[in-house]
Amino acid sequence: MREQVIHLKGLNGIRAMAAIGVVISHISVTLNAFFPWFQTNPVHFGNGMADFGVTMFFTLSGFLITYLLLCEKAVSRVNIRNFYIRRILRIWPLYYGYLLVSLIVIYFFGLYDEPYNYLFYILMIGNAGYALHIVPIPLLSHLWTIGVEEQFYLFWPYLVRKAKHELVAFAIFLAGFILIKLVLRYLLFRYGDGASVQYAMVYLARFDCMAIGAIGAYCYFNRPSTLISLMSLPAIQFLAWLCLALIALNRFYVTDFVNHDLVATVTLCVIIGQINGGCGPVNLDNRLCDFLGRISYGIYVIHPLIMLTYFRLADEYGADGLMFGLVSYPVIILLTVLVAHLSYEFYEKKFIDMKHRYTKIKSEA
Repeated sequence: MREQVIHLKGLNGIRAMAAIGVVISHISVTLNAFFPWFQTNPVHFGNGMADFGVTMFFTLSGFLITYLLLCEKAVSRVNIRNFYIRRILRIWPLYYGYLLVSLIVIYFFGLYDEPYNYLFYILMIGNAGYALHIVPIPLLSHLWTIGVEEQFYLFWPYLVRKAKHELVAFAIFLAGFILIKLVLRYLLFRYGDGASVQYAMVYLARFDCMAIGAIGAYCYFNRPSTLISLMSLPAIQFLAWLCLALIALNRFYVTDFVNHDLVATVTLCVIIGQINGGCGPVNLDNRLCDFLGRISYGIYVIHPLIMLTYFRLADEYGADGLMFGLVSYPVIILLTVLVAHLSYEFYEKKFIDMKHRYTKIKSEA
C-alpha cells in the first residue's frame, strides 16, 4: 500500500506543552495536598494545567484524526478496519502495559481495596467511574481521558466516511452535543443530584472539544478558508497565547459550562498558527518540542508512577519545604521524560512500525 506522508508543523510541540503542563499541575496538586509546608504555603502555578491540558489533547486529536480521515477520503474510501487497527496498535500496548504494572504496584503497596472498580479502566470507561463518583484509583485515575478518546473513535470515522457535507455534519454534531450539555446542566440546576451522573458523563466526554478540532481540520483541509485566515491573524494568535499563559498562572476561568470549549478554540488557533509556519508569537517547530511531542503519550500515561516513587522516597526521608518543591519539578519531569523515551524506543515503537502497514495517509506529526 502506497503511503502519502503529511507533515503538519508544530503539532508535536503542542502535544509536548500539554503533556508537560499536566505533569506540572499534578506535581503542584500533590505538594499542596501531602506536604505540610505547602499546605501552609500552597503552590498556585499550573494548578489548572492538567484539566485544560487534557482539553488541548482532545482538540488536537479531533483535528489530526479528522484531517487524516479527510485526506484518506479524498483519495479512496475510508477504511474503518484499518483505522481501528492503527488506533489499537498506538494506544493499547502502552495503556494496558502501564495498567498491568500499576495494578501490581497497587496490590504490593495496598493502595486501593476496591478491585471491582478496576473494570472501569480495563474496559476503558474510566470516565464512567468518575461520573458515578467511584473513589479515584491511585496511578490510574488519569486514564479516563484515554477512554474518552477511544469512545470518540467508535463513531467518528463512520461520520466522516458517510457525511456528504462534512462541515455541516460536524457543526450539527457540535451544536447537538452542546444542546444536550445545556439541557443536562438545567436539569442539574433544577433537580440536583438526580441528574448529576448524566451531566458528568457528558461534561467529561469533551466530544465538543474534539468536534471543534474537527471543524478546524475541515477548514484547513479546504483552504482557502475565512476561519483559517482569521485564526492566523497576529492579534488572534497573541490572544490565544495570552490565554495559555493565564492557564499556566491559574488565572483563566469563565464558567465550567464553556471553559473547555473556549480552551479548545484557543488550542485550535494555536494549531493553525503552528501549521501555517509559526505565525504566532511562539514557534513550536523545533527539535526539543518534536522529541517531547513524540513521547508525549508516554509522558502523560507514565508520570503518576514516577511521582508516586519520588514522593514516597521524599516522605520517607522527611523532605519538605520550598527547596524540595523547587527541585521536585525538574527531577520528576526529567525522570518521566527518560522513562517515556525508553518506553517509546524499546516498546511502543515496535507497535508503531506495525501500524504503518495499515496506513495510507501518514502524518509525521
